[in-house]
Amino acid sequence: MVLSGLDYNLIILYFLVVFLIGLWAKKGQSTSEYLIAGRKVGIVQTTASIFAVVGGLLLVGQAALAYDLGFAALWFWIGFGIGFLFLGLAARKIKSLADEHKFMTLSDYFLLKYDRKTGTLAAMILFVAFFALLSGQFVAGGSIFAPLLGISYPTA
Repeated sequence: MVLSGLDYNLIILYFLVVFLIGLWAKKGQSTSEYLIAGRKVGIVQTTASIFAVVGGLLLVGQAALAYDLGFAALWFWIGFGIGFLFLGLAARKIKSLADEHKFMTLSDYFLLKYDRKTGTLAAMILFVAFFALLSGQFVAGGSIFAPLLGISYPTA
C-alpha cells in the first residue's frame, strides 16, 4: 500500500502536536526536571515506565513468538529475567552515582566508569535497543489493530 498525501499530512501533524505538547510540558522546567523528573521518580513509577515501554512487545509480540517457536520462546523470558536481576543488583549503586554526578543517561555512567569510547558505544547500543523496542511496539500495534479494524497488517 502506498501512502497518500493525506497520510503524510496526518503523520506530520501528529509529530507537530507531540512536539508542541513537549514544549508546553517543559515550560518553566530545567532539562533535568523535564527529562528525568528532577530525580524524584520512585521505584513504582520507574517500574511502571519500564513495563509501559516494553508492554506491547512483551504481551503481543511474545505471544506471536511463542506461536512460531513454541517452547523455545521461553528463552526470551529467561534472558529478560536474568537481565533485570543484574539491573536490580546494580541499580542502587548506579542511582547513587547518577545523583552524585548528575547523569542524564545510562551512557553517562559508562563514560564516567570507563572512557569516552565506551560511553559512545553504550549510547549506540541503547539507541539500537530502544529502536528495536519501538519496532516491536509497531508490530504489536499492527497485530492488534489489523483484525480489530478488518485491515491488512501492513496498513495497521
